[in-house]
Amino acid sequence: MKNFKYILFDLDGTLIDSALGVKNSFKYALEKMNIDIPSDEVLTTFVGPPLEASFKFVGVADENIKKAIEFYRENYTPRGMYEGETFEGIEYVLKKLKEAGKTLIVTTSKVEYLAVKVLEYNKIANYFDYICGSDVEGKRNTKAKVIEYAFERAYIKNRDDAVIVGDTKYDIQGAKEAGIKSLGVFYGYGQNSDIENADYTAVNSYNILDVLL
Repeated sequence: MKNFKYILFDLDGTLIDSALGVKNSFKYALEKMNIDIPSDEVLTTFVGPPLEASFKFVGVADENIKKAIEFYRENYTPRGMYEGETFEGIEYVLKKLKEAGKTLIVTTSKVEYLAVKVLEYNKIANYFDYICGSDVEGKRNTKAKVIEYAFERAYIKNRDDAVIVGDTKYDIQGAKEAGIKSLGVFYGYGQNSDIENADYTAVNSYNILDVLL
């Protein structure tokens, strides 16, 4: 097994079980825009991907995406971001990886300052050397761009030393675009068929250690 030095983690659906707050915030935004709210099954697929992609999926026009995101954050910032908790075993996994000398980095599509708040609220921010997310201007709006940003901040030169742990196709695709390996977790919100395309897989959080240590 490759001895990865840099372990990149997705946030929603990988570190944090954040579905309730995310889905409630989408419902709030869609109600504000008078758009029919999709089924709970569809809403669950919105946990993790960029907000822009999810709003486009339900028919929000390009010119209204910015307003939809503003409505989403009206609910998410004061309430939704606190309606989640770490997945079972995640803190143990992070602790073991740090003890093994790994550099841990969050790479999320969530706006960076919100990601910091979520991780701090769930008391796991201190395990990470860098917390990297999207920007409020919407320029760093894909997982691959966030990964590239993480490379810059952590001064990662050898991409063979890095792997991303994530639960959706966006993590797997982002890894391929950035030229790094991916570890897909089945306990999150992604489709199994997408996770199976990862270089490595984990059924539960503890299995992450089986791959990385």
